[in-house]
Amino acid sequence: MSAGNLKQNSHLIELASSLHLAIKLSVLILVSTWLAASPLLLAVVCILLAAATRLVERRLDIRDPAYLVLAGCGILVALLGWTDMAGNLNDSTPLGIIPIAALFVFYLVYSLRLQPFTQLFARIEAIPVLRKQHCQLWLTIYGVTILAWLAVSASVFYWLASLLALGGLIAHLYLQFVGVGPSREPIRERQMGEFRFIRVNNSDQELAPLYSLYVNELMPSLMEGDRFHNVSQEHIVHEKMQADRANWRNMVFFAAYHNQALVGTMRYGHDSSKKQPHPT
Repeated sequence: MSAGNLKQNSHLIELASSLHLAIKLSVLILVSTWLAASPLLLAVVCILLAAATRLVERRLDIRDPAYLVLAGCGILVALLGWTDMAGNLNDSTPLGIIPIAALFVFYLVYSLRLQPFTQLFARIEAIPVLRKQHCQLWLTIYGVTILAWLAVSASVFYWLASLLALGGLIAHLYLQFVGVGPSREPIRERQMGEFRFIRVNNSDQELAPLYSLYVNELMPSLMEGDRFHNVSQEHIVHEKMQADRANWRNMVFFAAYHNQALVGTMRYGHDSSKKQPHPT
């Protein structure tokens, strides 16, 4: 698999995971609101939603135990539906709020302790900032939904909860594609032992030292040919950069430093059929 395909696959997994999260949380609000008058039906839907969630999350390699909470809510609602408590609850408050309230409390405690949205849903290292924003968004949506359940009449609450679910879905997508800003930028620096690796922008100024090191390492072999005999290293660097310039848009460059000194370079070609130089 090429570096370009790996990057594309990781991005697709992130988008699929994010879409799964948004759909799961918005659908739960809609289902709990509109099926509150039918406890047994609501219980079945909650259990089916938990099972479907688990299957999707296994496919996406997501480890979020919220599906257990949702399945437990479905079982609880089913038990209440077979007793007189369901009727009593429906007389005063919507029974369907139980899954929302339980999941809200779970995510509130779980996110404050382990921040599941920042760790479990993405394979791209810069995504935790976006996941934290999504976590805050949905905790707010769920909290407002519960307050509305306590404060407004049932007829108003149904439509208000639906608007909250739709608004949460729209805001989630906005954060994903528009509002995340620097969270989409890749990490450019990594420390590994005594070595520091930095991703370099594809510009003449930043790439010149890397090409100089590369040419300097190959100077003995280059000097043996006729083309570069008695030619300055600066000229060879310029020639090499000009030859590679058209392919820079498909390349990612890295520089390795040890004690502030440039000691190695590497470049990767994305879906390029041209042979790439070995790291120096």
